Parts: sequence; structure tokens; C-alpha cells
Amino acid sequence: MEDEDFQQLLLDYAATANLPKNNGDWDVIDAKFPELEKYDRDVLHSYVLTYNQANQPDNMEDLGVINAKFPELFPEKKKDEAQVAPSVSVADGEETSAVSPSISDAPSIDSGTPEPLTAKTPDEVPFQEVQFLTGDFGNAINSVPFLGDIIDDSARAIAQGKRQGNVVNDALSVMSRGAAASDEDVLALIAEVQRMEELGPSEEFNNFQKVATEEGGVFGFLKALATEPQAVPEVFLQSMSALVNPASAAVALPIVSGGGLLGGPGGAAASLPYAMAAAGTTLETALTFAELLQEEVKEKGLEFDLDGVNAVLDDTEALNRIRRKSAVRGGVIGTVDALTGRVSTKVAQKALLTGSKATAVAKTGFIEAVGGGLGEAAGSAAIGKPIEAVEVGLETFGGTTGTVTSLASAALRPGKYKVNGETVDRAFVQDILKNATPEELANLEISVENDKDLKAEMQEQQLRSQLAENLPRNFSEEANAELLDLEYERAVLTGKRDSRSKKKRIDEIDARIDEIFESEKMRKAQEAGMGELRETGLIVGGEKGFEVTRTVTPVEQEVATMEGGEVAGQETDIGAPLPPPEPSGKAFEAPKKTRYEATRDLLIRKFQDKFIDVFRLQDAVTAARGDLSQDQDFRMAEELFYGRAADKIEKLEGKLEDITSGMKEAGLTMDQFDEYLYARHAKERNSKIFESQKAEADKLRSKENKTSKEKNRLKQLEERMRNMDGSGMSDAEADAILQSYEKEFGDMIGPDQKSSIQNLHDLVMEITAENRALAVEAGLISQEEADRQFAEQPNYVPLQGFAVDESGAQTGSSYVSGGQGFNVRGKEGKRAKGRQSKAANPLAQLVTNSATLRIRAERNMALQKLHNLVAENPNPDVWTVLGPGQKPDPTRSVGVKINGEEHFIQFENSDHVKSLKEMGVEDIGMLGRFFRGANNWLRRSFTTINPEFVLTNFSRDIQSAVLNAVAETDIPGGQISGRSDMVQKMVKRVPQTLKALMQEEVRGKDSALSQYYAEFKEDGGKTGWAYAKSLAQRKTEIENSLRGAEFKGKGFLNLLEGVNDAVENSIRLAAYIEAREAGVTREKAAQLAKNITVNFNKSGTLGPAANSLFLFFNAAVQGSARTVRSLKSPKVQKAVGLMTLSAAMLDMANRGMSGEDEDGVLWYDKISPYKKERSIIIMTGTGPDDYVSIPLPYGFGAFWSVGTAMSAVANEAMSVDQALGFTARSVITNFSPVQLSEGDNPDVNALRTITPTVLTPLLDRATNQTYYGGKVYREQFPGGTPKPESELAYRAPRLAIEAARAVNVATGGSPNVPGKIDYNPDKDWYTLDFAMGSAGKTAIRTGQLAKDIVTGAPIKTRNVPFARVFLGSAQEDAYSYDIDRFEANRVEVEQLFNEFKSKSKEDPEAGRYTGIPKLKGQLRKAENLLKVQRKKLRDAQDIENYAERSEVIQNIREAQRKIMMNFNKEYNRVRKEKD
Repeated sequence: MEDEDFQQLLLDYAATANLPKNNGDWDVIDAKFPELEKYDRDVLHSYVLTYNQANQPDNMEDLGVINAKFPELFPEKKKDEAQVAPSVSVADGEETSAVSPSISDAPSIDSGTPEPLTAKTPDEVPFQEVQFLTGDFGNAINSVPFLGDIIDDSARAIAQGKRQGNVVNDALSVMSRGAAASDEDVLALIAEVQRMEELGPSEEFNNFQKVATEEGGVFGFLKALATEPQAVPEVFLQSMSALVNPASAAVALPIVSGGGLLGGPGGAAASLPYAMAAAGTTLETALTFAELLQEEVKEKGLEFDLDGVNAVLDDTEALNRIRRKSAVRGGVIGTVDALTGRVSTKVAQKALLTGSKATAVAKTGFIEAVGGGLGEAAGSAAIGKPIEAVEVGLETFGGTTGTVTSLASAALRPGKYKVNGETVDRAFVQDILKNATPEELANLEISVENDKDLKAEMQEQQLRSQLAENLPRNFSEEANAELLDLEYERAVLTGKRDSRSKKKRIDEIDARIDEIFESEKMRKAQEAGMGELRETGLIVGGEKGFEVTRTVTPVEQEVATMEGGEVAGQETDIGAPLPPPEPSGKAFEAPKKTRYEATRDLLIRKFQDKFIDVFRLQDAVTAARGDLSQDQDFRMAEELFYGRAADKIEKLEGKLEDITSGMKEAGLTMDQFDEYLYARHAKERNSKIFESQKAEADKLRSKENKTSKEKNRLKQLEERMRNMDGSGMSDAEADAILQSYEKEFGDMIGPDQKSSIQNLHDLVMEITAENRALAVEAGLISQEEADRQFAEQPNYVPLQGFAVDESGAQTGSSYVSGGQGFNVRGKEGKRAKGRQSKAANPLAQLVTNSATLRIRAERNMALQKLHNLVAENPNPDVWTVLGPGQKPDPTRSVGVKINGEEHFIQFENSDHVKSLKEMGVEDIGMLGRFFRGANNWLRRSFTTINPEFVLTNFSRDIQSAVLNAVAETDIPGGQISGRSDMVQKMVKRVPQTLKALMQEEVRGKDSALSQYYAEFKEDGGKTGWAYAKSLAQRKTEIENSLRGAEFKGKGFLNLLEGVNDAVENSIRLAAYIEAREAGVTREKAAQLAKNITVNFNKSGTLGPAANSLFLFFNAAVQGSARTVRSLKSPKVQKAVGLMTLSAAMLDMANRGMSGEDEDGVLWYDKISPYKKERSIIIMTGTGPDDYVSIPLPYGFGAFWSVGTAMSAVANEAMSVDQALGFTARSVITNFSPVQLSEGDNPDVNALRTITPTVLTPLLDRATNQTYYGGKVYREQFPGGTPKPESELAYRAPRLAIEAARAVNVATGGSPNVPGKIDYNPDKDWYTLDFAMGSAGKTAIRTGQLAKDIVTGAPIKTRNVPFARVFLGSAQEDAYSYDIDRFEANRVEVEQLFNEFKSKSKEDPEAGRYTGIPKLKGQLRKAENLLKVQRKKLRDAQDIENYAERSEVIQNIREAQRKIMMNFNKEYNRVRKEKD
């Protein structure tokens, strides 16, 4: 077969493989080409994949590049061995050994053609070349689905950089030797270039290039950066990997070691810029040579193979031209890099300079960044090459030093265009592509060369034309348009590298295509008059069939064959029409759960959302019927219920404050005002009771034969009617009381001509009027009933002996989330039957009942939404509604009031009712209430009354809010779907809302956003709890307010809580306002605001109990749930991937900026892992160990830790096991509601995990292990003379330590002998320190700072309030790091030394103990030195002057650290020598 015929056969084979109808079925495709049977099928399939990756070229030039990769299909002839010639110069005839590294390790080539790459998926190659992504660690990282592609791209970038580095060696060798280069040298270069081409950039980077090229200039680069920011880390990683190659290192090392070549001033640190510039020069020179060599080969019309390259090398003129351009471009870039000190962005310095000091040359970020861009631009201009905005922009921004585009696509010759053989210009081709129909386009022969963009556009149009030919002719225009887009996207994806996102997207496309076909079938059938189609299997050969009632029409045949079948029309009885299907009475189908889904929802119901089962039903309705109206949205109502109720109770509390303030001003006691309220209501209550009693008495009198019981009752009634005291106060008593108070307070007339006591009564009546209006609004009573109540009892106050809630039980202290749940049934009030005793505390009782009513009203309004949902979407297998008079099953129903009448929602599954009623949640008991009370204090201490929490909370919340808001614009059913512009507006709005809320919450004044804020709270957007206080609490609260006996520090605590509240809700309010201004309804805006960060009001059925045992249990659960929802967003997934790569990049940069401790360990590596798991760490360079710490958002911080671990493993700062542990710990920290201890004892760790938070200090004391694995108190020295416990103390305040020692001496002890009473105050201080919480610690630190300033003692960063949140010193963490290493090394040395003593020299494992005897001696020496320091520490406690004592103790601590550090250093050296 001729080459041209074979080439065409392969093109036909590829086109057939790309047809959508073949669906990638290689058996079908291969069967159509028997001519190719003799070739390996895998090779053929790889050829198609490569052809597609190259955008399906049709000219022989590009096809030749592809063919060269497949010698099995296109075998090449060997060229005769070339004669070895002497070295030639780059420019002037001198040999170029100075820049040419050795290539003695180049691979040997046995044939004239490079060894073809074995069949691998594009994803496999990077994983074989990038070590930190293999093994257990790589598998663990890539198990996160959406991270997989990001990590793949990262790996590919690093592998590509390494391959660029490999190209440098081979290119420089060929460049220097020219025609004298051996075939092995040339073939090695060709092979490395092809290997580099195989690892093309990611899809994101291709998109980046496309946008930047289309727009052009700096604006194009910036727009591309905003569109595909993921490209920057990818190029950064590729650049770093390319820099660290033998050729670059060979040039750089002489400079940094001795100031050679460029002779940079100031020693190694100062010469590093020049070294890096030289490395950049080498890299750019070599890559440019390889790039220009390819162009020259193509200009000669040859293939980039051995013959083609040798032809150029034999052409002295062409070779010198390429050499000159390469040297000039590389030199210009390197010189500009050197002049601008471009180092900090090229963090590969650590690979070139082990242990060097880098901080001195890493402080010119702006100049360096600009310099890099100038270098790229100048280098391109120097050789007459057009300046690429993409490369210049990336060089400026990210410091890339290598050519980031594929070398094969770098030719910049003018474009050539032909249509049907005639030469035309570019505009003519563009016009054809824009206006020609698919049929016209199919009949035109269009040729485009040297214009990749237009060629890609042409290929897209041609592919679309081919796909359009296969579209169903009778589908709607809209359906075919969408099908064409989907088929085109699928075809493009098929030709791309395999990836997780590709597979996922293809599955989505296939599912959508199936949906369109199904929809069109139904439409066509209905147009044919077939009515409602039923799947009865009467279509022969198809997956689905439809029953028809008459002769099959062509349209019906087409509908049937859409699924590959045909209509069995002849077998259908067309004489008798089919009866219509029986109505199912179902508006939707209940979700059928798998075992996994049932288990998942059970866990969610127990721990995260008690209403999940009902919400699943609502989701099923939405899936079947589309978006629901808000009056059917129970999920929204439930989420807003808590905030709405809390706002109503907050307003009620405000009215109560007005009343108590008026009482204090008038001099009224609580008993006096209660008596006045009682008297105002008594007469109308007596009249009402009298009518009731009279009706009962008349009925008894009418009976002729009365029982003795009835006679006694009649006598009792007659006596009460004579007294007119059914309220417990007679009319006469009431008149006397009112006259007394009017006389006493009547002269206190206000501007409204009412006495002060009358004004106070009016305020109380406003509350009762609001109660009636709210009950009507909520449907608890009818308007007629409210009017009747007011007409009969206009001065109503409750006259009860004790407070009752809606269930009839005594009201206690409970949150809205507990109690009766969503179930409203029974009468709204009890009929007054009369009483003889006085009622208690009408005012306190009114406020208590009013708070309960507000909760009940909001519950009922939420249940009304559920009632509407059920009524409008019936399904008797799931739920139904029952009206007044219908008897429900109490175990399967919940009540709801509508216009005062009781209705019911009845479920088939009683579990749904249990969730709504919160049944099955047992009382946590007295012990549980104790834990809850203690945890509530700790929770407040860590959050609302902790001043520093303001900063950390805002930092985390703003990050979380942005990611969550992005998710809500992106995920299906998102609350602001498609409104991505709102995210930026929300962030910009936050300063305004924060300022307004500070004014509202802290200063108590109106702000510019007062109206929005009021509506925000009314709609339930604010997270809060409606606290229903008991009658006793209300009474005590009122009395304390009147006496002025409130806690004196309450004002300050309220201030702190106000500030925290303002910060907490500023982001929510910003989201609410932007949603409102975007046209979103108030309720939806409030729902968005409520969930923009963590919705703390949500809880599972076991949530309250778990939250009472474990601090922040529910917050952790809800935060994890919010994060998981956001991670469903592709945009958030990209952001998280970028976060991971950014963490890796920052870790590299931190290593460059960090100084080293005396043991050679970076200060950065001594920062606590606890901080690295929870914060973004940035080494500032202002000091060797100074850093900035920015709190990470909950949940998302786990992905930052992945990037940090990746870089640490790559830099050999962590082992794989350590990285896995670090990452796992971070995941647990971010997602687990209970925290795992970090101690060395696994049993203690497990016990601590399940111990209630309040009891952990007792466990820590018993085990002498803190959460971090440290010691609670100092233990006796093993083998030494026991000291008194009081003498071991060092953490407790000095006064406490001195007191303990005094007690020891007073009871017969001494500094060396324990007395009868001897204790270590550190234990008690540890417990007290825990109980004080963060607020207490902040107060102590503030006092300590003031004392340090006054006394002149050293000031530690960790003692500076607020600053300590963001600023840190690694030296303060170093003590823990060094002592941990010391303890671990000490244990190992002791163990190995004991083993060594029992081993003989001939023992095969004797090498294992190399250096151990020496280390044992060093250890003994270190322990003796530490013993001396411990004695000095004890003596220092007796220094009277605080400043002097503090400084001495700090110096002793540093001396102890250095002793341990020096032993660790010696240990590392000895063990390294052994290895």
C-alpha cells in the first residue's frame, strides 16, 4: 500500500472512531477496517488519541509529526553514522565548554529512531515521574474526586518542567557540537522533545492562553488570569521543576560557592540572584535552541527526525543563526533577571543552595516581578520574535523561566489560506465559516496553514457540520441545537486526556442526551394524537415501548425507533380503544433509598438535621414538579423559624425593659404593679366568670331531682356569685386598690394627660394586643375570636397560679430547638372557671406566656407551609391532610392551626412524625444539664465574650462566605443560581454592614441600614436562639432590674457580645442586602444569609445531648455539612484545587524566606503543626523566625493542609508517613465534631476523645497528658531523690506556688522533704485555667503584658492581645519542637544502646548500632547539663524582682532548648552517616 493511501486509510479510521454513533466501541470500529488487521490494535487506538489531541490536522506537515511517534505504523530508514567533528563555537569560533554540561549519562540509542513511548494514559506519566504523588500519600490525596484533576495538572507541570530540564542537557550538547554531534546526541534530543510534547499543558492553561491571545496585551493577560487563575500555579510548578536541572545547577553552583563567573558581591547570599540568572540564561538558551531548531527543520520541509535535524546541523549558516538567536535571547533574559534580583519567585534556590541564608535577597518582590516580565519581553525582542503577552505576563506574575507553550507549535510564519485550491485571505475564510450552511461547508475544501486559531475554528465548524448530519430530522429546533452542542462537546472531550472531570462530564452529557431523546419521543407521540404514553413493552426490539390504538403512522414509527425498535402495529387491536389509565392520585413518587442512603439519612437525622426525612420528600416533589412556591417551602420556613422567633422575643424583651424603666422612675415595686394590673382586670374577669357560673347554676336549678353532689355545687355557685370574686379578687377589692393607686400616683401626669401608672398599664396592654394580632396572623385563632376576647376583657392579664406552656407542663429553661418541636394542636387558652386564691405575678406571667406564644406562632406558620406542600402535592402512600372533624392517628400525625381550626398532616411513616415532634429524645437529666451549663460558659468564653474571637471569627467567616456564596451561584438549586456578580458585591458591602451593625449593636443607635437590618431580623436571617424563660426566671429578672442588682460586669460583657454579634452578622446582612437588591424575595434573601456561613440553629435529634457533652459539637457538624454542600460546586472545586496548589507554592516560598536555627532546621519547620493545620503561615522575612498567621475557614482548611504536605514531602521536610498523619489530623480537625488528642499514648488519646469536655481537665491531671501531648505538671526525676510536690511547680502564678511551699514547710516539710500537706499548685492552676476559657486567658495575658511593660520584662508575642492572633515567632514554638525531638531521640538511643550491649560484633545487624555508643555518651552529657539548668530554674523562682526573674527564667529556658537542640543535631549527623 502506498504511503498516501495508508495515510488516508488511517484518517478514515480516525474519523470513524470519532463518530458519536459508534460511541467509542473499538470492536465495531475495527471491524470496518480489515485492511488494518495486521497492526496492533492498541497502537491504532493510541494513534487516534494522538491525532485528536493534535486537533485533527489535515496537512502532511502536522501529520508527519504525529506519524513520527508511531514507528510501528511508519517505519523509518536509518541514516548512516555521521562523522564526529570537533567542537565549534556559538558565535566566534571559540569552544563553548563553559556552558556545556557533561552528557556522559545520556541514554544510548541502538536504532535510528527514538524508542517509542509505551502505551500509557496521559495521567500515568506524571505519577511515574513525580515521587510525592505516588504510593499511599498520592492515593490518599487523589481519593478526593475533584482534587484529582488539579493534582494531575500539578504533577504534569512538574514532570513537564523536569523534561524541559532534560531537554536542556541534550539541546546544549547538540548546540555546542553542531554537525559534529553524534546520532545518539540528536536522537536523545528528539526523544526528549517528544516526551516533553506528550505532557502538554492542562485544559485550564490552554484556556488561559486562548483568552490572553484573543484579547492581547496586558489586558489580555489580566483577563486570562481572572478567567483561569489555576494556570499560574501550574506554570509556577513547571518553572521551578525546570530550573532545578543539571545544566542550570552546573552553572549556578560555582557562583554561589565562590563568586565565580559573574562574581556577585556579598558572598553566597548576595550572589544568589546572579546564580539564578545564570541558571535562567542556560535554560532559556537551550530551550530557545530546541524551539528554533524545530522551526528551521520545518522551513526546510523536513520532518523533525534524525535526517531533518542533521540537515540543519550540516547547514552552517542556519546553525549559526539559530545559535546566535538562542544565545542572545537567553542572555538578555538572564541579564534582566540578574539586574532585578529575581530570586524570591524562583524558590528553587533551596535545591541549588542547601542551607543558604535567603532572606537578604528575597525582599524585592515588586522589582523582581517586573524584571521577569521585562526579561521575557527583551529576550523575545532581541531575536526579532513577537512578544507574547501570555509568556511575558506569566513571567511577570509567576516567575516562569521556561517556554510554557509546546515547542512544536511555536512556528510564527505567516498564515496561508486556500478555498477549493484558490489562495484567499484570512477574512475570506472567516466570512465563509461564519455564514456558510453546514451543507455548503461540507462541499468546500478549505486549507489553513500557520494559523492555529483559525484552523481550530474551521475544524470546529467542520466537526459540527458532520455531527449535524446525524441529528434527528423531526426533533424540534431547540432540541437539535442542544444536541449539537452536547455532541460537539463530547467529541472534543473524547480526544482529550483521560481525567476524572472528563469522565464525569461525559456521563453528564450522555444523561442529558437521553433526557432530550425521551422528551422528544413524548412530544412527537403527543403530536400524533397518541395521548399519554404508557410503557407496556409493545415496541419490538426497543428498550421502551408504547401502546397504540390505531394503525401505525410514519411519525409513530419514528418515535418508536428512537430507541432502536419498531412498532408492532399489526398486533394491536385497533377496534376497541384502550381504557384510560386509572389515576394514581400521586403528584410525585416517594424516594426509594438504598441501604447506604438510608444509613446516611439516619446519621444525618441523628446528628445534623432532624428534619432530613421530610426535606427529602420536599426534594422529591421539587424534582417531579419543578420549583415550589414559597408558601410550600417547609425547608425555608424551618430554617427561618428560629431567627424569626428570636427577633419577636427580642422585641418583647425591649418592651419589658421600657416597662421596668418606667416602674423604677415611678417608684413602683413589682408587687404594687402586679396588684394594679390584677385590679384593672379583675372586674371584667369577675363578670365573665359570673355569666359562666350563672348559666351553670340555672341549668342545675332546672333539674327536679338533684343529687347531693349537684346540690352542693349549686350552693357553691350561688355563694361565689354573691361575692363576685371569680378572679380571686372581688369587685370591691379591685375598686379600692385602683382608688388607692390613682391617689398615690395620680399626680404624676405625663404629656398624654395620663398618670405614670396608666402609661405603664398601656404598655402592658400593647403586649396583649400584639399577642392577639400575632395569634390571628399565625392562624392560631380567628379574627372573630380575637375581637371577642378584646371586647370581653380589654384589660386582660393572665391570672395563673403557675406558668404553663402549650403542653400544660411547667415552663423551664429550654431553647426553641427542644421541647415540643413542630406540632401545634389543642386550644389556644384554657377557659377560666374561677378561682378563690390570688393569682401570682401577672406581669411576669404575661411576658412568659407571650414568649411562648411567639414560639408557638412561628412553629404554626412553618407547619402551614408543610400543610400546603402536602395538600398541593398529594401521595396517599406518603402523606395526606386531614381537616377539622377528621380523626388522625396520633402516632403518625402532627397538628397545625388554620384560621383557628385544627388540621392534621398524616404520614404513612411514623418516623417522619417523630422527627417533627422530636420524639425519642430523652431528657438529658441532671448530670446532662450540668454539662450543658458548664459548656455554655466555655462556649461563651471562647466566642462571644472573648475579644480576640472577633478577629479570628471574621477572618474565617469572610473566607467561608465567599466560597459558600460562589457555590450557591453554581450548584443546581443554589439560592442565587447564576448570579455570580453578587459575590463580589457582597464582599464590597461588608465594611458598610459592619460599620452599621457596630452602631446598632454596640452604640445602640440607628444607622443608614436600620431598615434593612430590622427586616433582616424579622425575616429570620440572623442566627439566634429564642430563649423561653421560666416564670421564676422572669420574676427574678424583673426584681433585679428594679433593684439595680444586676451583675456589675454585665455592661462590659454585653459590649463584647454586641461587637461579636455585629461581626458575626455583618457578612450575613451584606448577603441579605445584595440578594434583596438583586430582586430576590425577603424570605429567600434571609435563607441565603442564614446559610452563608454556618447555620448553628440546625441540629440532629441527638445534637443537644451531644452538644452538652462535647464543646462545639454541633458547630463542627453544621460547618462540615455546609462545606460538603459547597464542594458540590465545580467553581468551588476549582477554588479548592487552587487553594491546594497555593498552599504548596507558599510552603516553598516560606522555606526560602525562613532562617535556620543553630541545628540547621528551618525556623519554619519548627512552627507547631497545630498552627499549620489551622492557619495560613507566611514567613515575613523581617526576622529569621517571624511569621504572619491567617486563620483558615473551617472545613476548607483541610485542603490547604494537603498542599502544605505535598510541598513538605517534595522538599524532604516530611516523610510520606508524616505527611499522611499531618493531612489526616487536619481532616479530623476540620470535619470531626470530637477532637483527637495528639499525645503519644493511644489509650489515653482514645479515652480523652470520648470524655465530656468538662471532665477533660480531670482526665488530663490523672494521666498527666494535655491535648497536645504535653505534661500537666512536672513529674519526679526517674531514679532521683523524690522532691516535695510543691517544689516541682513552675506554671502556676508565683503567689500560688509560694503559698503551696509555705503550707509544705508549715506541716513539717522543707524544700527537700515533703510535709504532711504537700501539693503541686500546677494541677489546680491547670483546672482553673481551663475553666476560665479563652476570655480569662485573654484577660491574664493583658495583665501580664501590662506588667511586662511597667517592669521592663521581655515582651513575648504570644502575650500581646489581638496581635498574637496574626503575628507569631517560630522561636516561641521551638521549645516544644526541640523537646519533642529530644525525647524521641533519647528513647531510641536508650533502646538501641541496651540492645547493642547484648550483641556481638559479628552480628549481621551490628551496622544498625553504628554511632549509638557515642550518642549514648552525648545523651548522658546533655542530661547532666539539663540537670544543672533545672536547678538554676528552681533558684530563679526566688528572685524577688519580677522583671529580673522573668528574664533569667527565659534565658534558662533558651539554654535548655539549645542543649536539647545540640543533641538532636548530633543525633541527625550520626544517624545520617550510618545510612
